[in-house]
Amino acid sequence: MLDSDPNDWSGSHSMKLATALSDGSPNTLHERLDGRMPTTAYWPEAAKAGQRRFVDGLKALHTAGLLDDFEPSKLDYMGEHGDDPILVVQGPPGTGKSYTTAFAILARMQGAMDADIPFRVAVSCHTHAAINVLLGKLVETQEQLAELMAGHPAITRQYFRPELSSVPLYRLKPKEEPNSPILSLPPADQPKMGERTFWGHLERERYCVVGGTPLAHRSLVVSKHGTPRMFGNLLFQCLIIDEASQMNLPLAMLAALALAPDGQLIAVGDHRQMPPIVKHDWANERRRTFQEYRTYVSLFETLLEMGLPTIRFSRSFRLHSEMADFLRREIYAEDGIEFHSTETRTLPTQIGLDPFVEAVLAPDYPIVVIVHDEDRSQLRNVFEQNLIAPVLETLATVYGLDCRTGLGVVVPHRAQRAGLRDALPVLSEVDETGTITHSSVDTVERFQGDERLVIVYSATESDPQYLVTASKFLMDPRRLTVALSRARRKIIVVAARSVFGIFSSDEETFKNAQLWKNLLREECTALLWDGDAAGIGAQVWGSRHPDDNGRGGSKPDAD
Repeated sequence: MLDSDPNDWSGSHSMKLATALSDGSPNTLHERLDGRMPTTAYWPEAAKAGQRRFVDGLKALHTAGLLDDFEPSKLDYMGEHGDDPILVVQGPPGTGKSYTTAFAILARMQGAMDADIPFRVAVSCHTHAAINVLLGKLVETQEQLAELMAGHPAITRQYFRPELSSVPLYRLKPKEEPNSPILSLPPADQPKMGERTFWGHLERERYCVVGGTPLAHRSLVVSKHGTPRMFGNLLFQCLIIDEASQMNLPLAMLAALALAPDGQLIAVGDHRQMPPIVKHDWANERRRTFQEYRTYVSLFETLLEMGLPTIRFSRSFRLHSEMADFLRREIYAEDGIEFHSTETRTLPTQIGLDPFVEAVLAPDYPIVVIVHDEDRSQLRNVFEQNLIAPVLETLATVYGLDCRTGLGVVVPHRAQRAGLRDALPVLSEVDETGTITHSSVDTVERFQGDERLVIVYSATESDPQYLVTASKFLMDPRRLTVALSRARRKIIVVAARSVFGIFSSDEETFKNAQLWKNLLREECTALLWDGDAAGIGAQVWGSRHPDDNGRGGSKPDAD
C-alpha cells in the first residue's frame, strides 16, 4: 500500500497505521471499508427532528426574503442523512460545498442538542488552506444566523437554538494564527501549552468543531494516549473530510482515529477534479492485491464505488453559464448531474486594443481557444509564452486584474511556470527582497480549490511524438476540468493544433482526447482572429453564441 522506505512524516505515520490495522487494531473508517458497516450511525429521533427543524427555519427565512434559496440536494444534505454511517457529497466546481457543509454541521449540531447527546465534529482536509476555508465558512454561517436571530426573532425562535451561533471552533496546529473567533490549539497566548492537554480540553466541550490535517488529528490522539495506544480512543461523533478526492486512504484513516464506531463520516469532494498525486502507474499494476483493494485511489472514489448514499449538487455560483454548460455536457452528465449556472457577467469592453488581444478578450465569448502551429515543445513553450504575453499584460494593466483574485495563469509544468514568472513580472507580487510572495502563474494542482475572474490555460506541450508518449498527463480530463472551472468571467485556452489532433491507440487516451477536440469542434465555433506570430500561424476561436449566425472560418483539423 505504501512506499517500503518512506522518508516523509505522512508516509511514515501511514505505514505504522497500516501495520497496526493489519494486526487488528480498531479504526472506524477501516472497519467500514472492510465490510463491517453498521446499519446506522447513532442518531435518535429527537436528533432527526431537530436537524429537520433547522432546515425548516432556512425555508422560512427564504420565504420571508431574508435568505437565498438552496437547491433540493443541499437541503437534503442539511436536513436528512444524520443516521447514515457514511455519506458521500459530490460538489462540482463553484457549487458551494464548504458553505453548504457549514449549514449541514450546524443542522446536525442542533439535532444533537435537542437529543441531549454530545456532538464533536472533526474536520480534516489534505491542505491547511482547505481547512481554513471550511472553518471560515462556519464562522460566516454562525454570524449570519446570529444576525437573523437578533433581527427577526418572530421567525427564528421557533426554528433555531441560540447556542448554535456560539459553538466553539478549534484549529489544531495551524500554520498561521486563525482569525477570531476560531481558537488555536495551542493558543496564541500559550504557545508552549502541552499537546497532551488538548484532548482533555476538547473532551470537556460537549459541542464543538475541530479542524486539522490528518497528521494534526493523529497528534491529538498520540499526545494524550501515546503511539502504542492510539487506537480505540474516541472523541468525535462526526468526521467530515473535505476535498476527499485529494485524500488517500491511509491519511483518511489517520483523520478517523478518534471517530466513534457509531459516528458518521461525511466525505465531500469531486472525483472529476484532480486526485492525490501518485508517481506509480497503479492503474496498470499487475499484482493481485493492488488490483483487488486499489488502496492508491482517493477516499472519495473508494466510497463512490461502494454504492453508498450520495448527494450531488448541480448549481454553480462561480462559472459563467456557458462554461457550466460545456462541463455538464462533457463531464458531469456521466454522473447524472444537471450542472448549470445562471451567471452571465463578462469582462467589460475596452477600446483601442491590439486586434489579436481584442479578439481574445471579446466580452461576448466567455470561452476562447487560441490555436497555434508551433510543434516542438515539451515541458517549456517559449512561443506560447510570447503569444499570450500581450494578453496577460493587458489583463494586468488595462483591466487591473491582480494576482490574488483577478488573473490566473494555469500551466501543466513547473518549467513553464518559471518562464512566465521571469518574463512577466507584472503577474507577481514581491517583497522587499525581491522574493515572489504571490503570483498569477501556477500549476493545475496548485490552482485546485481556487478561482479568478479570468483564467488563461497554457497547454505548453506541442511536440506530436511527446504528446503521444506522455498523453495520459495532459489528456487527463480532470486536469482540463480544473483549469476550465477556475474562471468566473472568462477562460482562455492556449494550445497547439497538435493537441487537438492527437490520436492514440490507447483506449483511455483516445477517449480523454475527445474533451479537447469537443472544446474546439463543438464549443468554440466562431473564428475571431486569424494570423500569425513570429511567422507561426495562430487562430482565435470563441464559444458559440446565439448572434454568430454561422459566421466563422474553416475549423482547424482536430481529427
